[in-house]
Amino acid sequence: MNADEILIATEAGVESAPEAFSSAWWQSRSTDELRSFIGRGAGAGAAFDAAAMEAERRAREQLKADDLAQQDDRNRKKRLRRMILEVFLVGALIAAVAALLMR
Repeated sequence: MNADEILIATEAGVESAPEAFSSAWWQSRSTDELRSFIGRGAGAGAAFDAAAMEAERRAREQLKADDLAQQDDRNRKKRLRRMILEVFLVGALIAAVAALLMR
């Protein structure tokens, strides 16, 4: 794309694609494309390194999301156990009061 095409695309409100091999470009690649770059091996040079770094970044993001989901699940289960205990204690208290009143 030459300068005139960029100017026309900008005026038309069309954004150009991210610069090749920039971080935005790597983030827009699919997992299969990253695997393809990584599959070429270290002989691919900087492309291999960048693809490996992007794959690692995505893996860290996924681990973080998984950890948050597990924490949410633990918190939900904790609230449910607490609610069950509270219902049990209130029921026991009502039964004790009823037993005292029936005497």
